[in-house]
Amino acid sequence: MSIIIHEVTFKYFTASGPGGQNLQKNKTGVQLFWNIDESSIPLENKEKIRRVNRTTKEGFLVQFKSQTERSLDMNKKNAIYKLENLVEQSLFVPKARKATKPTRSSVRRRLTDKKVHKDRKSSRRGNKVSDW
Repeated sequence: MSIIIHEVTFKYFTASGPGGQNLQKNKTGVQLFWNIDESSIPLENKEKIRRVNRTTKEGFLVQFKSQTERSLDMNKKNAIYKLENLVEQSLFVPKARKATKPTRSSVRRRLTDKKVHKDRKSSRRGNKVSDW
């Protein structure tokens, strides 16, 4: 599922970290907001996303910050990627496990192994050393 870029709001700030004068002069950090209520995704998907993630009173999904890159464009892409990952994880439905029976041969193998182990242990029982 892809998020429509027009539904996302960006705020820019001066980022911290490595990058030298470029980071100190320009606003390269990005803060992303996405309003779920005004989004064009289906209603049931909105409810799933709300159940898994926190939203603000205005209906915005929790903000994403990105300031790892030197350029504004790369930070924008990074923030959008984080949002898409979060939405994808929220909508993921794990496959239901289908119960299976063990095969006849695996049951037989398990029982013969148990019998061999039992016989090995019981054979040690009769040889007690009384020198102790």
